[in-house]
Amino acid sequence: MFNTNKLKTMKHLKLFFSFLLLCVSLGCSESSEDFISEPQGTVTDMDEIVRIKDAFKSKGFMSVKEAADYANDLIQNVKPISKAISEDDYVENLSPEAMRVIEAMKSVKADRNASPEAFRIQLKEVIENSGLSKQSHEYTALMYAVDVVIEAIYYAMEMEVPQAVTRSFWDSAWDAVKCIAGTVGSAGAGALGGAGVGTVTLPVIGTVSGTALGAWSGALVGIASFC
Repeated sequence: MFNTNKLKTMKHLKLFFSFLLLCVSLGCSESSEDFISEPQGTVTDMDEIVRIKDAFKSKGFMSVKEAADYANDLIQNVKPISKAISEDDYVENLSPEAMRVIEAMKSVKADRNASPEAFRIQLKEVIENSGLSKQSHEYTALMYAVDVVIEAIYYAMEMEVPQAVTRSFWDSAWDAVKCIAGTVGSAGAGALGGAGVGTVTLPVIGTVSGTALGAWSGALVGIASFC
């Protein structure tokens, strides 16, 4: 049975995906000087992932849950221009192959004796060997989500077991990630949902793609919530 904290976290997760569902269908309106939607089409890169990660590190959060709650607060600053579409509607907008790829990524087992870099390679191989067109936004978003997942895992490790990461005691470091499957799935869905947003401007972080923000928030929620 879920405890109170689990129910609260799952409520945050539902609100998070409600925002992403809205953006996929409608895009976002200009809502405040701190959170502004801009045209789609911006190319994403590692720089924005690093900026997001550094901004969260500067906040000095004591746990991944605190960081995940902050990510949800950022997202909830958006004032929807219409009600969100349902999750069923969103799923219908994903190709069957994208859904299959996410499930396949969730089934990849991380080597607890190796660094997250080995896990990055494994996840990307799943996408590369899939039936997704390399020119599709789903392929791009999922490949990008993998990089976000790995950075989020490092972030959790550095926060909760810094001595293990420093000394390369990877088996202990992996304990910071509660559930790899949930983390990968949440980040992948977040990236696909955020891809419909374009770019957003956030306090401290600056302008980043919806793909990166969705994947990062999803990864943190995954680390903090599942298993």
